[in-house]
Amino acid sequence: MKRKENRVKKHFTKKKIGIILSILLALIILTTIFVGNYFVNYALVPNSGGENRDPVADVLPSGVERKKETTEQIITETKKNEDQLVDEWLRDTKNLKEEIEITSYDDLTLRGHLFYQKEFSDNWAVLVHGYQVSEENMYPIAHHYYEKGYNVLSYDQRSLGKSEGKYLTMGIKEKYDLISWLEELLNRHPQAHIVTHGQSMGAGTVLMASGLDDFPEEVIAIISDSGYTSIWDVFESELYQRFQLPAFPALYMAGVVAIPQVGINLFNDGITTDGIEKSKTPTLFIHGTADDFVPSPMVYELFDIHPTNEKETLIIDGAGHTESKFLEPELFYQTVFSFIDQYK
Repeated sequence: MKRKENRVKKHFTKKKIGIILSILLALIILTTIFVGNYFVNYALVPNSGGENRDPVADVLPSGVERKKETTEQIITETKKNEDQLVDEWLRDTKNLKEEIEITSYDDLTLRGHLFYQKEFSDNWAVLVHGYQVSEENMYPIAHHYYEKGYNVLSYDQRSLGKSEGKYLTMGIKEKYDLISWLEELLNRHPQAHIVTHGQSMGAGTVLMASGLDDFPEEVIAIISDSGYTSIWDVFESELYQRFQLPAFPALYMAGVVAIPQVGINLFNDGITTDGIEKSKTPTLFIHGTADDFVPSPMVYELFDIHPTNEKETLIIDGAGHTESKFLEPELFYQTVFSFIDQYK
């Protein structure tokens, strides 16, 4: 009789343990879906929180300098001057501007603009904007290229501006979009000599694309401003900066959810250094020492892993994320065009 009672007790004990484990597993799955979905939407859906970096942690990422108040004053004044120059440029090129659209490999309509020189030129600058903004964000750079005799192609990355899409993917899918834009440009202008200039997510896009087999040899130079080593590295840094959270478990949960929801694998995709390792294109790496969004030490890893000797760095002391062109504009553009001129 006791043996039977013991068997019954063991049976109920195993059943109870099974129920508890099932409940725990269900809670883990539900938590992963909830937390992962929140951070995926926050970071990858435009205007869902990721565009706002306030507040951030008091402790800066390792190797990043704190920005000075005087630096902010200089940047603000330069931005005002650049805004005026952009307005003048847009007025001057009103009749030389053409709307353009292409279809991405996954059937999204992507839109942008061509800015033609008054006199014929085969020199082109393809400008790729960054995170949570649109092509207009590149206009302060565009007019400098235009003044140097370059035609300009600028466009809205997927899900941003006037381009279609729900999610941005930090270069994972955007790198294929860039290839499509370059192919469209070369279909129209087969003799084009192209410079690709990307900043932030745009830099990541260009660098990832540069390692693809179909990256055009007509691209004579790459300008990478504030590029990152990998999406994971940036998100891990930002998770702490914005929420004071470690990568585990929140970022891992987001990584799991992003696979079916966005169609990207944050664990294995978006590693910029993988693209650079295969790149054959001369590249100028630009970074500010006070960049806490894409921590400035990343630039040295990007530079070191580029396999050719046709590379340079421009490090601007005290500049924050993509602010080098505003803090030291003369040095910035002198370095950019001197680098490009070596390969024209």
